Amino acid sequence: MPEISRSQLATYAVFALVVVVLAVRFMGHQQASAGGAALAASGSERGSGAGGSSGSGAGEPGEADSVRIARPPAASSVVHVAGAVRRPGVYRLPAGARVQDAVRRAGGARGNSDVNAINLAAKVVDGQQVVVPSRC
Repeated sequence: MPEISRSQLATYAVFALVVVVLAVRFMGHQQASAGGAALAASGSERGSGAGGSSGSGAGEPGEADSVRIARPPAASSVVHVAGAVRRPGVYRLPAGARVQDAVRRAGGARGNSDVNAINLAAKVVDGQQVVVPSRC
């Protein structure tokens, strides 16, 4: 194995240190720019009243030091309502909608339906089929 002189060893160590420093600065810059975008999004969300924070906003302790990750905008769900409803079909419902909302959107249950056989309080998910059964 060849011998490495002290000057070569020092050069390698300095080179490795420069690479580590550059990598840390690059990663820190990437996180700061992503965090800044998330902070801007959560700040505009809070200003519009959609943020749902219960505090006074900027006056909360430690808020300036913390990083908030903004959630993507709530997407809607597309559901297929079938069975004993007045207007069966495919409907777009807002995020967080319940089976009861889907049945209402389809014109409500018909007189021969058995709505007690389904969970009207369940949240709908995208692509779900809601079947309202008929009484026998």
